[in-house]
Amino acid sequence: MSTGIKSEMLAEVSISPMTNFVRDVAECIVKPKQCYDNSFKLLQRLIQTTTEDVKYVLGMCVCSSILPIEHAWIKVGAKYYDPTLEIVVGDIIANTYYSVMEFDLDEAITAMESVLERSDGDYCPPMFNRMVHSPIYKHLYMSQQERKAMFIGNSISLEL
Repeated sequence: MSTGIKSEMLAEVSISPMTNFVRDVAECIVKPKQCYDNSFKLLQRLIQTTTEDVKYVLGMCVCSSILPIEHAWIKVGAKYYDPTLEIVVGDIIANTYYSVMEFDLDEAITAMESVLERSDGDYCPPMFNRMVHSPIYKHLYMSQQERKAMFIGNSISLEL
């Protein structure tokens, strides 16, 4: 996997269409191609307006069964919602989602602080390319040796 996440860390989850309440809040926040910011801002807003547990989710989305992308979405109570793709693209049904990390607000801030020195002092929502450097989440990633072992004996040749 391009992110270096160990495959056993992927947990398939089902995304639901947003409730009217979540959609109303999300429509004021969501911008195209900003899933990390969208989900983090929505987490911050929803924890002020609901009694349910709200989490920021970092994972993989396989769009239309062909294109895996690093992605972020939210979890409210027991339901997962993808505000970015639902609002911007309008469709979440054809996608398959795999959760890797789930953070409440305090956990997200701790995760951001754990990589602060590698992010030029900027607080950015958790992302795969930063969490690999976190002592808290490093165990979720393959080591360099494990990544190299994946490719031994799996080379391809191109014949012209």
